[in-house]
Amino acid sequence: MMNKHLILGLALAWSSGACGKVTGHGPMRASQRVAENAESEDAYHARMQWWDDARFGLFIHWGLYAVAGGEWQGVDHGKEHGKASAEWVMLQANLDAETYGSALAPQFNPVEFDAAKWVSHALGAGMKYMVITAKHHDGFSMYGSEHTEYDIIDATPFTRDPIKELAQECKKQGLRFGVYYSHRIDWKRRPTTWETRSKMPKASPEYIDFTKRQLTELLTKYPEIEILWFDLGKDEPQNRDYVEIVRQHAPDCIVAGRIGKANGDILGDYLSLGDRRIPPRSLKGYAETCMTIRLNWGYDRNDENWKSPKMLLDMFVLTAARGANMILNVGPRPDGEWTDEEIHGLESLGKWMRRNGEAFHGTKASPFNWDFHWGTITTRDNTLYLHVMNRPANGRIEVTGLQSKPLKASLVGDAALNLWIDTGENSFAVDMAPVKKGQLIDVIRVEIEEQTATVSPGANGKYHFKHYEEPLILIPRK
Repeated sequence: MMNKHLILGLALAWSSGACGKVTGHGPMRASQRVAENAESEDAYHARMQWWDDARFGLFIHWGLYAVAGGEWQGVDHGKEHGKASAEWVMLQANLDAETYGSALAPQFNPVEFDAAKWVSHALGAGMKYMVITAKHHDGFSMYGSEHTEYDIIDATPFTRDPIKELAQECKKQGLRFGVYYSHRIDWKRRPTTWETRSKMPKASPEYIDFTKRQLTELLTKYPEIEILWFDLGKDEPQNRDYVEIVRQHAPDCIVAGRIGKANGDILGDYLSLGDRRIPPRSLKGYAETCMTIRLNWGYDRNDENWKSPKMLLDMFVLTAARGANMILNVGPRPDGEWTDEEIHGLESLGKWMRRNGEAFHGTKASPFNWDFHWGTITTRDNTLYLHVMNRPANGRIEVTGLQSKPLKASLVGDAALNLWIDTGENSFAVDMAPVKKGQLIDVIRVEIEEQTATVSPGANGKYHFKHYEEPLILIPRK
């Protein structure tokens, strides 16, 4: 279905959706961060270490919109019909909070929700952290809040707190936990329409105070939170106050780049790329892309545009090789279960990760500012991991432009299978002929003489792989 969108070349498309149409902002330079946050460069990098090593996380969009499933009164507002996304149904259908909430909240009773199962799915796929929507743009709190009755405890028949249950289960099973919080957009408290959404007035003091109280509540009520995933932030002074609340109550918590700015100052801890956006090239600093497993973020009963396991893995490989994390989204059903396709997709990735995880977790980006026709590379100290996305017919994997001397090659997952290396001037080739076909992507481990790989001066190449879901705005490569 979607495999036709993974093609040769490199250009990128912005994409609208739950996470928004704009990109986030990268982290400050070290000198700026020290001035703003009173945090040394060493402390900043130490705080980011586990996240940088993780490489792979789970995103969960779940709320009242799951009941609607992308539809309202027979009209489909899902992305598969060119609309924003299923969780935007309130705005797409121009609903006020009373109409939206009174129709959906009484029906939201996810009796099949099982926090242990959700966490197990994530860990089984090789994911190292989870982020779930605590409050999305519809303004509904998916936890028990003392500052509103428009929450899952007071407004639905469920009367359980999934944020609490997931936070505790993540701690129990060893998965890092975070929450998504829509700090700027709240259609209940800052109502707008689809036509006027880009012309929102300044946030009122009352709304800013409400946001501060909820952020404080989340961070004190759920001390397991290690990531706060803000969204669609702009340059607004209150953003600095929001980050200060995080620093006060959870000093080690990582703040997503989409918090926005304050008086021009970048506040996020890492670059948050646009929705479904694969990095255009090797990145410096910390970065993350958020990716859907189909078109919509929230549950959509009619969206059958599932990405295949091979396509998901291709995107994950490219993201890691270019120096970024990937957080892959699922949109659970209103009963609390995942779809069979989501479970199968994560199981397929997990099977592959159990064999090849060493080529991702704790690795760094490719030393090359380009791909190869057969695939791409991640690194760890004196080891190169060659990810063969497109196996040549002759089985010859050529690497050009490397000054470092290769010592030996083997297949990840089968260390006993040593592979022949043909070395040349600033190049080498590995013979894959002995490797049986059958894996989604084969990974070859190559040990080099130096502690870190050195690219030959003057060497160059090009990016061969791109991914896009729809041709919106192409971003030229500089």
